[in-house]
Amino acid sequence: MSEWLIGADEVGLGAWCGHLVCCAVAVRKDWTPPVGLNDSKKLTKAKREKLYNILRDVPRALSWMSAEAIDAIGIREALISAHTSAIRDMLSVYPDTEIILDGDVALPDLPQARCIPKADGTFAHVMAASIIAKVTRDWEMTRLDKQYPGYALAKNAGYGTPQHQEGLAKLGPSAIHRKSYAPIKALIKELQP
Repeated sequence: MSEWLIGADEVGLGAWCGHLVCCAVAVRKDWTPPVGLNDSKKLTKAKREKLYNILRDVPRALSWMSAEAIDAIGIREALISAHTSAIRDMLSVYPDTEIILDGDVALPDLPQARCIPKADGTFAHVMAASIIAKVTRDWEMTRLDKQYPGYALAKNAGYGTPQHQEGLAKLGPSAIHRKSYAPIKALIKELQP
């Protein structure tokens, strides 16, 4: 059995636009996590970024699914595909490793992956994956805010906040909006002549 553990988490599942990002990390079983490590949702932006920098040497694989891909295959299949890709990348380097995945979506091609709801608040290596995915996606959404101004993406990371809703009402959906999501789908229908 491997001396390593693989932990995986996703960010952006409920966002109305932008990529879904899945991250898998590998740590040794005797790894000492950095002080303050926690579920990314329970940390401030500053603390997440500080921990991200501390975790820079942790082996990781990131898998991205675009809004277009999510619309084409559905969010559940996109999540399964992205997790499977990131975890397979880690398994290619760290074979026969125990895998813990945050959530309750089983991966058919990786039956050995244990799906545990709230794992990102329980297992340090899943917390690390959570932070890396969150910071990476937030940086990408800040970049996209410059490309697609008016939706406050740097502040809301693509989630359905009042500012995002205001931007959608004024500008309509952009190329990075998930047109299969109910609020965006409803808006598109409303805007049709």
